[in-house]
Amino acid sequence: AAADTPKAPLYLVLQPSGTCWVQVSADGQMRVARELSAGERVTVEAAERLQIVVGDAGSLAYELNGRPGKPLGAAGRVARATIVPATVPQFQAP
Repeated sequence: AAADTPKAPLYLVLQPSGTCWVQVSADGQMRVARELSAGERVTVEAAERLQIVVGDAGSLAYELNGRPGKPLGAAGRVARATIVPATVPQFQAP
Protein backbone atom coordinates (compact mmCIF):
# COMPACT_ATOMS: atom_id res chain seq x y z
CA ALA A 1 0.00 0.00 0.00
CA ALA A 2 1.15 3.53 -0.69
CA ALA A 3 2.31 5.62 2.26
CA ASP A 4 -0.56 8.10 1.81
CA THR A 5 -3.30 5.48 1.68
CA PRO A 6 -5.76 5.98 4.55
CA LYS A 7 -5.54 3.25 7.16
CA ALA A 8 -9.21 3.49 8.10
CA PRO A 9 -12.42 4.12 6.13
CA LEU A 10 -12.54 7.67 7.52
CA TYR A 11 -9.28 9.63 7.57
CA LEU A 12 -9.59 13.28 8.64
CA VAL A 13 -6.75 15.82 8.70
CA LEU A 14 -7.60 19.14 10.38
CA GLN A 15 -5.51 22.13 9.26
CA PRO A 16 -6.98 25.38 10.59
CA SER A 17 -6.16 28.63 8.79
CA GLY A 18 -6.86 30.53 12.01
CA THR A 19 -7.50 29.82 15.67
CA CYS A 20 -10.65 27.76 16.17
CA TRP A 21 -12.12 25.46 18.77
CA VAL A 22 -12.64 21.91 17.55
CA GLN A 23 -14.23 18.79 19.01
CA VAL A 24 -13.98 15.53 17.10
CA SER A 25 -15.20 12.11 18.13
CA ALA A 26 -14.33 8.95 16.21
CA ASP A 27 -16.64 5.96 16.55
CA GLY A 28 -18.09 7.47 19.72
CA GLN A 29 -14.76 8.22 21.43
CA MET A 30 -13.63 11.82 21.92
CA ARG A 31 -10.32 12.34 20.11
CA VAL A 32 -9.93 16.14 19.98
CA ALA A 33 -11.52 18.79 22.22
CA ARG A 34 -9.40 21.91 22.23
CA GLU A 35 -8.45 25.11 20.49
CA LEU A 36 -6.31 24.60 17.41
CA SER A 37 -3.95 27.25 16.06
CA ALA A 38 -3.28 28.22 12.46
CA GLY A 39 -0.79 25.85 10.88
CA GLU A 40 -1.47 23.04 13.34
CA ARG A 41 -2.19 19.62 11.84
CA VAL A 42 -4.29 17.00 13.63
CA THR A 43 -5.22 13.59 12.20
CA VAL A 44 -8.22 11.53 13.31
CA GLU A 45 -9.18 8.11 11.96
CA ALA A 46 -12.46 6.27 12.38
CA ALA A 47 -13.98 3.03 11.14
CA GLU A 48 -17.65 4.05 11.15
CA ARG A 49 -18.36 7.65 12.18
CA LEU A 50 -16.73 11.03 12.70
CA GLN A 51 -18.60 13.74 14.57
CA ILE A 52 -17.21 17.26 14.35
CA VAL A 53 -18.13 20.47 16.17
CA VAL A 54 -16.15 23.58 15.26
CA GLY A 55 -16.33 27.13 16.55
CA ASP A 56 -15.47 29.57 13.76
CA ALA A 57 -16.16 27.13 10.95
CA GLY A 58 -14.62 29.55 8.45
CA SER A 59 -11.18 28.99 9.99
CA LEU A 60 -11.20 25.21 9.69
CA ALA A 61 -9.63 23.70 6.61
CA TYR A 62 -9.50 19.93 6.41
CA GLU A 63 -8.84 16.93 4.21
CA LEU A 64 -11.07 13.88 4.20
CA ASN A 65 -9.68 10.62 2.84
CA GLY A 66 -6.91 12.49 1.06
CA ARG A 67 -9.04 15.13 -0.65
CA PRO A 68 -9.74 18.74 0.38
CA GLY A 69 -12.96 19.16 2.34
CA LYS A 70 -15.79 21.56 1.64
CA PRO A 71 -16.25 24.37 4.20
CA LEU A 72 -18.38 23.23 7.13
CA GLY A 73 -19.78 26.72 7.69
CA ALA A 74 -19.24 30.45 7.60
CA ALA A 75 -16.61 32.47 9.45
CA GLY A 76 -17.54 33.10 13.07
CA ARG A 77 -20.24 30.41 13.06
CA VAL A 78 -20.43 27.12 14.96
CA ALA A 79 -20.84 24.14 12.66
CA ARG A 80 -21.56 20.48 13.29
CA ALA A 81 -21.03 17.57 10.93
CA THR A 82 -21.42 13.82 11.12
CA ILE A 83 -19.47 11.88 8.52
CA VAL A 84 -19.92 8.18 7.77
CA PRO A 85 -18.28 6.28 4.87
CA ALA A 86 -21.39 6.64 2.68
CA THR A 87 -21.42 10.45 3.06
CA VAL A 88 -17.71 11.11 2.43
CA PRO A 89 -18.29 12.46 -1.12
CA GLN A 90 -20.71 15.09 0.25
CA PHE A 91 -17.87 16.58 2.34
CA GLN A 92 -15.14 16.48 -0.31
CA ALA A 93 -14.48 19.43 -2.62
CA PRO A 94 -15.00 18.64 -6.31
